Amino acid sequence: MSEVLVLNKLWQPVKVINVWDAICKVYQDKASFLDANYVMHNWESWVISWKDAEIHAKDMIHGSSCSIRKPTVIVLKNYSGYVFKKPKMSRRNIYLRDANQCQYCGITYETKKLNIDHIIPKSHGGRTQWTNVVVSCIKCNSFKADRTPEQAGMKLLRKPKAPTWKDVNMEAFQRNYSNWHGLLNDMYWNVTLEK
Repeated sequence: MSEVLVLNKLWQPVKVINVWDAICKVYQDKASFLDANYVMHNWESWVISWKDAEIHAKDMIHGSSCSIRKPTVIVLKNYSGYVFKKPKMSRRNIYLRDANQCQYCGITYETKKLNIDHIIPKSHGGRTQWTNVVVSCIKCNSFKADRTPEQAGMKLLRKPKAPTWKDVNMEAFQRNYSNWHGLLNDMYWNVTLEK
């Protein structure tokens, strides 16, 4: 699924969302699409502006009543702050925090060869919280079994902690950097430095 950079009304990066959420925000008039020439579009002008352009099918989204070009950046209309929400505790965010690296042997694996380990096992009173779960390869997790790392003679690479917004959104930002590079570069060099 495509991801969209969200700018606040001051054009500062706030977060990354999926393309469907971005489309909904514009359709509900909470945001505007931003095109490659830094022109903002509402829903109607976005649909019309791409009607006659030659666009690859992969760059389009098809709905029941129309097809539109996938946005890469939207600008919020009423929000000028930042999002400082704590990331939700999900399997995806745990894998992102630990960068798909087994926290016992240090080897980075593809996602399907990893699982989540409770440092203090649930059977020993361990809870499912940021500081008690890590990504572990199947081999290490099987060896550790229902023991603490100390009981199994294993060491953690690093003490787990709750990730920041940046930790869990950096991957999406890096994946899409080429799409957003021009915009962010222009914003960096042209922003007013006065107080």
